Amino acid sequence: MEMFNTVEQNKNNFLKTAFMSFNNANDVNFDFSLSFCDFLRTKTNVHWRSIFQAWLELLTRHEEVQDERWLHHYMLGKIAEKKEEDITVALNHYFEVI
Repeated sequence: MEMFNTVEQNKNNFLKTAFMSFNNANDVNFDFSLSFCDFLRTKTNVHWRSIFQAWLELLTRHEEVQDERWLHHYMLGKIAEKKEEDITVALNHYFEVI
């Protein structure tokens, strides 16, 4: 029985960590890119300048970058199911996927 409790506790710890990871990943947005650009712009080192130029190029073709926010919501929905939360929590995340 003690082993079962240990396994359950580990499962709950993994679910908590996964939830925090996907939730934090979902909170990261395009504003981070702009503040990172501001940070790079202040650097005078040639290496930083080339990184800044590459970052600007990425931002200008940002629509080509794959948007994986749907995956965050899908995984948050799966986590809510595993944690046996109210079904509306999981469904709300699944609706964000669509």
